[in-house]
Amino acid sequence: MPALKNLGMYDDVTFPEPPTLFDDYSGRGKGEHEQDMMIASTMTSRDLKLTPPPDLNAEQRVAWDAYYEPRNAAFRKLNLQGKDLVRWKYQRYLHEYFTTIASVDESVGKLLAYLKEAGLDQNTLVIYSSDQGFFLGEHGWFDKRWIFEESLRTPLLVRWPGVVRPGSVNGDIVSNLDYAETILDAAGVAAQAEMQGKSLIPILKGQTPADWRKGFYYHYYEHPGPHNVPKQYGVVTDRYKLVNFYEPQYNYWELFDLKTDPHELKSVYDDPAYKDVQSDLHQQLDQLRKDLKEPEHDAPETMIGKDAAAKAQPGKPLNAWVLEYRFDKDSAGTVADASGKTGPGSLKGVTISDGRNGSPAAKFDGQAYVEVPKSKSLNPAVGAWSIEAVFKSDKPDGVVLAQGGASNGYNLWLEDGKLRFTVVGSGQRSDVKSPATVTGQWVTVRAGFDASNAWMSVNGETAIKSPLAQTIERMPADGFQIGADLGSQVLGEEHPHFTGSMESVRVFSGNEPD
Repeated sequence: MPALKNLGMYDDVTFPEPPTLFDDYSGRGKGEHEQDMMIASTMTSRDLKLTPPPDLNAEQRVAWDAYYEPRNAAFRKLNLQGKDLVRWKYQRYLHEYFTTIASVDESVGKLLAYLKEAGLDQNTLVIYSSDQGFFLGEHGWFDKRWIFEESLRTPLLVRWPGVVRPGSVNGDIVSNLDYAETILDAAGVAAQAEMQGKSLIPILKGQTPADWRKGFYYHYYEHPGPHNVPKQYGVVTDRYKLVNFYEPQYNYWELFDLKTDPHELKSVYDDPAYKDVQSDLHQQLDQLRKDLKEPEHDAPETMIGKDAAAKAQPGKPLNAWVLEYRFDKDSAGTVADASGKTGPGSLKGVTISDGRNGSPAAKFDGQAYVEVPKSKSLNPAVGAWSIEAVFKSDKPDGVVLAQGGASNGYNLWLEDGKLRFTVVGSGQRSDVKSPATVTGQWVTVRAGFDASNAWMSVNGETAIKSPLAQTIERMPADGFQIGADLGSQVLGEEHPHFTGSMESVRVFSGNEPD
């Protein structure tokens, strides 16, 4: 989200398109073809700033509307299709990205200015880096996660007067594992033996050790997960890249020659011309996994989906309360977990008023919502999963509650006065819909899913069931909201916030509450 004061700073810039913006992924495997992180089809209206963020105050909303609304109206009038639409999305994405980066530049500038004002600039080691790179349209993508160059390579700038020669550039392979050892070394403190990085100080002095690493190990575990990027591990050298997409549904290797194929468009794995290179990289990879003590199989917590499917057997409910959200006039809402611990929730514009028979209830005005603390660690990937909500809706459309996003999550929502419960697992959607309208009346809704079905019951009636296309196999990346669906929307597009009154929300594992 760009700082509002910087809106428009790149209006006169047309960003050059990367040569792979319209990549068709030929020459590569199943994982690249099945990913879900494309500018063309994955970006939401929120990503593209076609709808405003939900938490702007009145002053911010005025500035937002003044800048975006005329531009968004002009875009809609164009009714772009195909590659023209992708090109428009790309330009919008890059304008927003670089306007946001301007704030990073400002913040770094403030830090460096302070060091100078305090007389600390000449004896302070400053390291600027990041946790990963980011795709800016390469391969038609945004986000990160892959072993490919734009995602793999991270920024690393070092300023250390008297040690690092200003303007110098080094091409050695370094890792973010090296930062801790570097800082300890600079402070004269010995690194612990179990640490896996190396001090960069010899390199910063222009004296690369003879035994410095020639290969870099990479491993991505988060699948099923955001953007459907498969699990992968591999080795990267100054010229080559060997990667294994090792899950059973993929199970293939790729090899790239970065000198002849810098955009990584064609795997040369099993090409006879690369037989010796391939053999050498396999040996390097095996040695790196051994040196880094990589287990032969992934840790159980990275494979929770398989465990969840085994647990979600009929007649074996888990029945553990995960979260209960109550509204009362003293605390204005508390979150209680299975152990009975409570803590404040984050109420955004929610007020407390009288509900049924004078009992306290939360009032949602169509803008308000509740953000449940992420520390409560709601995880629907434990098998059977259920929710319960008691509310009265004043409008026929709105989100009652939602967790997760377009890849993994669920959403209880109203459409034309009828209740719908949507579950998305690994991008596959399942829906249950109530036959009658519920607008303007108090209802108790229970809904959930197990390994086979999604279901919903209104006011104690027999549950309506629908076959589940795919279970939620991992903890969703997006949070849990009451009254809204924020972030990457479960429904794939923005839906109105809830308007009405709500007495309670409960979330628990199992098919029926205790």
